[in-house]
Amino acid sequence: MRFEKVLRVAVVVGAALVSWAVVADDSASPKSVRLVILHTNDLHGRAYPQKAVWLDKQNPPDVGGLAALLATIRRERAAAWNSGAAVVLADAGDWFQGTPEGDLPRGRLVVEWMNLAGYDFATIGNHEFDKGYRTVADLADVAHYPFLGANIRWASGSRPDWCRGSRTFRLSGNRVTFVGLITSAMDKLVMPEAIRGLRFDDEVETLKKYLKDDGRVVIPVTHCGVDRDLEIAAAAKVPVIIGGHSHTGLPNGKTAPDGTLVCQCYAGGTVLGRTEIVIEGGKVTEKKASHVPVRPADGEDAEAKALISRYAREIDATMNVEIGEAPEALTRGGTGSSALGNWVTDVMRKKAGAHVALTNRTGIRADLPAGKIRLREMYEISPFSNTLVTMDVSGADLDSILEFSIGAGATFLEVSGLEADVDMKAPEGSRVAIAKVAGEPWDATRTYKVVTNSFLAAGGDGHSTFKAGKNRAETGIDMLDAQVEACRAGKVVAPAGDRIRFR
Repeated sequence: MRFEKVLRVAVVVGAALVSWAVVADDSASPKSVRLVILHTNDLHGRAYPQKAVWLDKQNPPDVGGLAALLATIRRERAAAWNSGAAVVLADAGDWFQGTPEGDLPRGRLVVEWMNLAGYDFATIGNHEFDKGYRTVADLADVAHYPFLGANIRWASGSRPDWCRGSRTFRLSGNRVTFVGLITSAMDKLVMPEAIRGLRFDDEVETLKKYLKDDGRVVIPVTHCGVDRDLEIAAAAKVPVIIGGHSHTGLPNGKTAPDGTLVCQCYAGGTVLGRTEIVIEGGKVTEKKASHVPVRPADGEDAEAKALISRYAREIDATMNVEIGEAPEALTRGGTGSSALGNWVTDVMRKKAGAHVALTNRTGIRADLPAGKIRLREMYEISPFSNTLVTMDVSGADLDSILEFSIGAGATFLEVSGLEADVDMKAPEGSRVAIAKVAGEPWDATRTYKVVTNSFLAAGGDGHSTFKAGKNRAETGIDMLDAQVEACRAGKVVAPAGDRIRFR
């Protein structure tokens, strides 16, 4: 206990020194300054390295992991300081949700790691609210840095005391204000009860309140996705946007038509974002973006490894228990139905005794590797504590649901008990042709029993048609529990056939 108290004090002092170093060499009249912004986004609690099969399928190298990421941050920050640059360390949201290490301690492991790293601020992401806004408030008490969310308000209009709108640094007489913005589409991304009493104002209108003719540089740090970042760039003149949410890799940034440099670095801490700007006379005169690879082979930070180990004992005792076997890998890839999506929805349909099962591909958070299956692998596939909800849906409404589903990658649904062909060249509203439901020809007038997850049942991802389902029943069955039961009952084998077929 005594040692831990001393360690916490040391971390606080260390973080304070980091912040002091950022703003050192201030002066009354602005001088030229070079600022390096080191940034992460969508860490999703990835404490351990991942196999980079996207780099080499045959012999994938290890990438990421919080220990390697912290070592990389410390190297890059020291190199920038030694070159005479000021340094800011920022995160663009979705810190912990998605892994046992992130979720089971309710984000505390990741926030303590961010304390070690000396983050200057972090924008709040949508998944921070998955367990309710009180979790964010609790984590704010743990963090040694501020949470930013300029467009997060109570319904009354006041800002919650667990977040700030911005953070300003004075650098050689220049003022640089970082504004945190979360997506305003929170009602489509989070269960209603998790954000009840909160509102999420328009990103552009909020940002414009910070754009004053007072000589300061304003840089949004957003959790909105790259497409929305480009819209923000078009509507509000800013030099740089540091983004997250869409897991987009922009190794050299993306320059918007107005000249704004939009930056984002994939997800899971596999790379560290490095955006460098030069400020002269209160204006950004140079800017460039890059990614720094995060590789355990280049070194792992001992303090980070010790922190992870402290939490790992209890987590591993539960999560490393073997529950089954997969003879071959099941993935979420492809333009139509995926092997893993087929298996997940089959489990849902059989458990609920439904004609059709539907689940969002974005809710399936990891692929399933071949070999022995631990509870950990199943958890990472379905980490959101979503439950199975059944309802009666007409054949016509089922068609409407699928029409909306194919409109964008983020809304795509995996299916069981249904076969359909899709022609994206056909007029909107007639792109989907359902062939069979429950083994019989589709009937627009027939009523089908459908099972989906509680997120979609509440209209998540914009699937509002689910809210009109009749005879709705909350089963209370967690999707993870249903999948674990299926694993223990037999080998996990990819179901045959494409169910949603793009022509």
